[in-house]
Amino acid sequence: MKAYREKTTHTENLQGEFSATYTESKEAPNNDFHIHEAYELMLILSEDVWLDINEEVYPVPSGSLLFFNPMDLHRIRYRGNLLYQRFVLWFKPAFLQEIATLRYPFMRCFFMRGREKANLLPLTDTQLASVRPLFERLCCAPSWQGQAREMTTRLRLGELLIAVQELLCPLLGQSDQYELSQEQAVYCAIQYIQEHYTEVIRLQDIAKLTGMNKKELCAAFQAVTGMACGQYLLQYRITTAKALLIQGLSVTQVCEATGFGDCCNFSRTFHNHVGLSPKQYAMQQRNATQNAKG
Repeated sequence: MKAYREKTTHTENLQGEFSATYTESKEAPNNDFHIHEAYELMLILSEDVWLDINEEVYPVPSGSLLFFNPMDLHRIRYRGNLLYQRFVLWFKPAFLQEIATLRYPFMRCFFMRGREKANLLPLTDTQLASVRPLFERLCCAPSWQGQAREMTTRLRLGELLIAVQELLCPLLGQSDQYELSQEQAVYCAIQYIQEHYTEVIRLQDIAKLTGMNKKELCAAFQAVTGMACGQYLLQYRITTAKALLIQGLSVTQVCEATGFGDCCNFSRTFHNHVGLSPKQYAMQQRNATQNAKG
């Protein structure tokens, strides 16, 4: 077994809803395909880093941002011989709730997918010089405690997300196509889906939760995510099933853990969307992992 040396300068973790870390290591830890229940933002500071996501593989230049929402099944591999340096930040939408009154679409950068390699944003030297200090501030906890510390961290996170989105918007030529209040309602709906995807979810229940009628919710959900509510739920279940199969769970266990109801329905739906049966997919990923290690 290979050993690797890892140095973490600081990990700030508040109530399980936010974490910011700067890490250096000689080798990357074993990193299989995975998803997060939270939203993840990384700043990569090393060469020879590769991203595997959505059946694609591409290099990540040093000085690049990576964005992952809970639908992004991915892994990151480091092939270099020097230090693997990166900032890793993740948070749950609830962490931003107290600054939502500032009326800025903080979460939008995680859903702006209208370009190739949408999870990757290489930065210029000038952009990196402006963004890196914002990551560093988040990794250094304020000296005070309690509510003041949490609010300061929320404001710093908001500042970083604003800076990131301002870098992205010119690339997409994107303007505000929907009301911010509707956008926030969609994020609330997404959070509900993530927390209840193993259960029977009805559109009217989500609409009631968000304070919108079904027609308004469907239109806003489509505008923000690019897919319908039911399609998002199904895709989230499929993505979660992929991650669990990669972890080695049986088809029956994965079916029970993802809300499909019965194995026949699960296998049929999985094959229709992935092009492989659950067993074939698990075998394919296991072989790919062995080949990558070899």
